[in-house]
Amino acid sequence: MAQSGFTPIKLYLSTTAAAVPLAADLEPGELALNNNDGKLFYEDSSGVVQVIATKAGSNGDVVGPASATDTAIATFDGVTGKLIKNNASVTIAANIITALGFSGPLNGTVGATTPATGKFTTVESTITTGTAPLVVASTTNVANLNASSLSGATFAAPGSIGSGTAGSGAFTTLSATGVTTLSAGTVSDPALTTSGDTNTGIFFPAADTIAFVEGGAEVMRIDSSSNVGIGTTTPAAKLAVVGTGYSPTITITDGATLSWDTSLGQVAQVTLGGNRTFDAPTNLVNGGFYSLLIIQDGTGSRTISWNAVFDFAGGTAPTLSTAAGAKDLITWRSDGTNLLEVGRSLGVA
Repeated sequence: MAQSGFTPIKLYLSTTAAAVPLAADLEPGELALNNNDGKLFYEDSSGVVQVIATKAGSNGDVVGPASATDTAIATFDGVTGKLIKNNASVTIAANIITALGFSGPLNGTVGATTPATGKFTTVESTITTGTAPLVVASTTNVANLNASSLSGATFAAPGSIGSGTAGSGAFTTLSATGVTTLSAGTVSDPALTTSGDTNTGIFFPAADTIAFVEGGAEVMRIDSSSNVGIGTTTPAAKLAVVGTGYSPTITITDGATLSWDTSLGQVAQVTLGGNRTFDAPTNLVNGGFYSLLIIQDGTGSRTISWNAVFDFAGGTAPTLSTAAGAKDLITWRSDGTNLLEVGRSLGVA
């Protein structure tokens, strides 16, 4: 006897593999069984044939009601009826994907199509040596890229790392170990320069040659023979200077003992305020020439007792001029230890 409120159902049978009943074959509430495939079908109230059961151990989609209800137990696609999340899954919050791994390719968009609703703030990826690299489309911006090693990484032109402006993403610090390769550059477009002064920097005009640029003009070059040229692009000696070159005069502090650090200047002067002792100069260089101008103060007749480092022509130190304000000039060449007199001009003033 039929239960009140229910209508007896009819059951149809097929033994043909992959046979699926048509909507026209069933009335609402009727069932069809394919005992070859182990699938049970019914026609829902909308006239669509649905699979409601599949035999254990078979492959295929898990389907349920054509809705997304009962989310505490399972979530089904509202159109296909396929299971898209079970109750053991971590809740999928807005714009978050949590996964232990992807065994196959991930096609499509991860995150939303607009930054406000789903761009990643952090992406961490481990790429095993020999596998395909991480590829970022030319229209995609990567705000932060942290890596302990980018061995063999290539950034194809015309892309850039960081933004085009310092305020929105250019590097503040770039640290690299190993070899960093730059383009050769030109005098008008040096290979190494700054963002605010791009016509000043360093370029490489030829093999084993370095050139320095200021304001779009070459000012110094070190060629393949290690010759340095200042004001010339063809230095023929270890140092070639086109233009004026000189050693500025330094002033030795007057005192009972006079000290001359020649690393501060090879040309020096001192005004004597009394009889003085001249200590051995420091930082002498073998082959260097040194010049000293001695000036008498307003009293005059001041004398100097010279250290044994000072060697004079004939073995005798000069007698200094005695007049107030008188000037005596002495020049030496150094052998690295002593100063060997080259010449003197006494009473030049």
